[in-house]
Amino acid sequence: MSKKTISAKIPDRLRPKLPEEVEAAARSDLDAQPLGADDLKRMRRTPQPKIIRRALGLTQEEFSARYRIPIGTLRDWEQGRTEPDQPARAYLTAIARDPEGLRQALRPRLPTDARPAAGEASEGTKGLQTEIAGEHFMHRQLWRVVRRQIDHATANPTGAFLDHIVTMTFAFHTLEAYLNFLGPRLAPGIWRDERNFFRREPYRGIDGKLRKVLELAQVPEPDRSDRPYSTVWLLKELRDMITHAQAERFSQAIEYPPEYPASLREETRVDYMPFGALVTAENAHRAATDVEEFIERIHSAAKLLIPDDIWFGAKALSGPLAYSSGRTGISS
Repeated sequence: MSKKTISAKIPDRLRPKLPEEVEAAARSDLDAQPLGADDLKRMRRTPQPKIIRRALGLTQEEFSARYRIPIGTLRDWEQGRTEPDQPARAYLTAIARDPEGLRQALRPRLPTDARPAAGEASEGTKGLQTEIAGEHFMHRQLWRVVRRQIDHATANPTGAFLDHIVTMTFAFHTLEAYLNFLGPRLAPGIWRDERNFFRREPYRGIDGKLRKVLELAQVPEPDRSDRPYSTVWLLKELRDMITHAQAERFSQAIEYPPEYPASLREETRVDYMPFGALVTAENAHRAATDVEEFIERIHSAAKLLIPDDIWFGAKALSGPLAYSSGRTGISS
């Protein structure tokens, strides 16, 4: 029996295509155009926390609760407003590598002596009690006010004086809060008796507290006429004026030459504003820039003295806003 050779023509759509034919076909599809250089510039890298959370199939609220990351901090990371510092990045890497192991490690456990023995009442009859402890980093919370007011003033120039005064006031409050964050870590004994210690010279008041923190951090006190340190005292002057604010009387008279157009008189009228010339757009931006620079200068020196505090952070004014831990046991 003879064999017959069967031949068939391969349809064009099944024929292997040359590389240039593949590219031409791709370019003919208007919904699948290749990315150009401008497209790549506009693209943003998806933040690591969002990638990890989506891989686990969790909402922001679920991820925050499971791994004890403040929801505001997580949202800032995912929206690119802030970036995780080094300890936070290490923590996120640990979550990505062993999400279930970390979940179990963070799950509240009953203490051994709180577990009911055989025949005793169970948790359901006695009830449960959860104890939570942690720390809010107020200097970072206050710094968010500063940055928000700067952004608001830029977007809304009309009435920006109100934003400027908040920016400058909270910039100084941020510094005060940072001193109270750093001081107990460098000298806990002094801060346990803070009220009495800072009533006496040479460490009296906020001037003395700042001087003491600089000494503890081994940072020489700068000249008060040099920035950024000079800005600290400009802001203290404003803080004191606000603290002891009183009603202020004022009057003004503006003379216009006869040929001055009446239509322009209202535009050139100068209103008296409270707090003299301290509150200006320039000083508000100076406050935000100089206070951050000054605090980070102290922080860089102090972190060499506090190597084991994972929550101290590489930067003073960025990173988690708080941390907490807790346990659940049978209520007494």
